[in-house]
Amino acid sequence: MGRTLRSLNASASPSRQLETDSIVLIYDGTCGACNAWVRFLIAINRKKNIYFAGSDSPLGNSIRCSSNPATFYVLQRDGIQTESSAVLVALGQCCAPFSWISIFLKIPKPKRDGLLISMARRIKKMRSKVVKPCNRPSEEVASRILWSDVIFAK
Repeated sequence: MGRTLRSLNASASPSRQLETDSIVLIYDGTCGACNAWVRFLIAINRKKNIYFAGSDSPLGNSIRCSSNPATFYVLQRDGIQTESSAVLVALGQCCAPFSWISIFLKIPKPKRDGLLISMARRIKKMRSKVVKPCNRPSEEVASRILWSDVIFAK
């Protein structure tokens, strides 16, 4: 995508500073499967270094690229990951055995993205049969939901 956090930070007035090892997951807030994924990540991220922003938030809008409308984005200190790379980087921040899944970053991205799309379609079909109400997040989880720009500590 050609953008890094440094270039985004240069054009934005940051309102929150994150630790170097933190990441920000930008996801489709209207997608039930995406919301389930976020709830799952919250449960398995013991380091509490994954922050979340909806794609329709100001932060999400500043990242989304109309030429590549990905479902997931992960912002790291050194760049932006999309789709399957974003999912694997996020899992890499979690506790074992989930962090081991990041080894699949060695598989070429087009193959991984195809698999992710296929899995997402299946999950969407399964989830459409089960309607789960949205839960109000706890204060600890709410503190990890971002609405504006971020910078990473040096």
